[in-house]
Amino acid sequence: MGEAGKRVVGGDLAISGVIRALELERDESASQRENSHRQTELAHLAEPGKMLEISGDGASARITTAVAIVRQAQLEGETTAWIQPSDGPLFPPDFAASGVDLNALVVIHIEPTHGRRGIPRAAELLLRSGAFGLVVMDLSEQSCTKANWQARLQGLARLHQSRLVVLTRKRDHTDSLGPLVNLRVAPTRVARHSPPSSGKNCMSMGFDVQTKVLKDKTGHRQTLPPSPRRGPWGLG
Repeated sequence: MGEAGKRVVGGDLAISGVIRALELERDESASQRENSHRQTELAHLAEPGKMLEISGDGASARITTAVAIVRQAQLEGETTAWIQPSDGPLFPPDFAASGVDLNALVVIHIEPTHGRRGIPRAAELLLRSGAFGLVVMDLSEQSCTKANWQARLQGLARLHQSRLVVLTRKRDHTDSLGPLVNLRVAPTRVARHSPPSSGKNCMSMGFDVQTKVLKDKTGHRQTLPPSPRRGPWGLG
């Protein structure tokens, strides 16, 4: 092959390499946009002025979903609050690893002596102040289905355009908290594994949060795309 032929082949290889690099860049950008879309879909479940119930049991991803909503609210500059029983499951290092600004998150622990009205009452005081863009109530260990407090909380959330998220522990076929719940979802964890190699077991590659919409008064959102997540470092 002459020098001219070598130059042509070399040129073709160079052009092919550039095209391949551009394709990879486009694929990466598309993947980033897709992940961003997934995050947005998950984090925008709670709309201002409405009540969102996040329920589940077993391999549930209720807290993971609520944390994504807290993070989104903080990115929008909102003051956020998390209300739970005094022995609640909130673990600050996990929240921080998920991108939550702990300095901007107000955490309130309610003693059992306050009974079932303790957490709703605390949420009412926070919403009534008009200073909180998001209030999360963890009702996983108690049942409070009275419509009067739901009406007050939803009215205050609508008045101040605040997000109201309620965590409950229940199976999908059970009823929601009440008729004032605008949206109820049931997120679950589904493990992702690497392809099996010769003589080696599959390795965990984190998990996907798959969110099932159980109730939606708007009638528009029926399914949500899965959202990739990982577990704490050191867990397989």
